[in-house]
Amino acid sequence: MVETQGLNRWFVNACQASELHIIVANPAILNLKRSGKKTDRRDAYELARRLWLGHIEKHARTYYPADEEYGKRKVLRIRHKCVTLLHAPMVFIYLCLQLTKLSPSITLA
Repeated sequence: MVETQGLNRWFVNACQASELHIIVANPAILNLKRSGKKTDRRDAYELARRLWLGHIEKHARTYYPADEEYGKRKVLRIRHKCVTLLHAPMVFIYLCLQLTKLSPSITLA
């Protein structure tokens, strides 16, 4: 069992390639912060305890996309970020013109 993170994809893929049964668990779903101060040691203990009880499979297992789907999602995330970065200066200029009561020559969609 591994905790959901953005940096452990290589580890999960290596375990799956070695034909090991691996569970990607999301500790946020288990409300671990509710039980006090959230630390890695407390998270590990609680995840191990709930794995032993069988709660992980039912409640905290997260969706782990295949590499092809992960690649498509990453392209979409980068595209969205680029569009946002390109759109932000136009919005800023538009708002500045609105604040100074000038009429912009373009309209935002």
